[in-house]
Amino acid sequence: MIVAVDDVFVVPVPVLMKAIGFFKATNNPSVAASDRDEVAQKLADAPNGWSAVAVGTTGHAGVAVKGASEQNAINDALVDCAKHDNDCHVIAIGPFVVGPNN
Repeated sequence: MIVAVDDVFVVPVPVLMKAIGFFKATNNPSVAASDRDEVAQKLADAPNGWSAVAVGTTGHAGVAVKGASEQNAINDALVDCAKHDNDCHVIAIGPFVVGPNN
């Protein structure tokens, strides 16, 4: 994956959470196996704008794509996750696995 060209990022880089690696939905252990293909497809179908993935206690995912901002994508992913699971938290923003911004 190309994330920078001539020292300029070409994908949105999270600032609200800390990027700690690259996210691949098809083998991410935090995402329920039954949700992985659907999450990967949603992300692949929307390569532009902000995207985020949130999971709950059982690993069911909420996905937001084409967000106008990082915060909008986070909020939308959490809302989508809450429809399927509880105690949701964001695990990915754009192509990055994220953690707390300490």
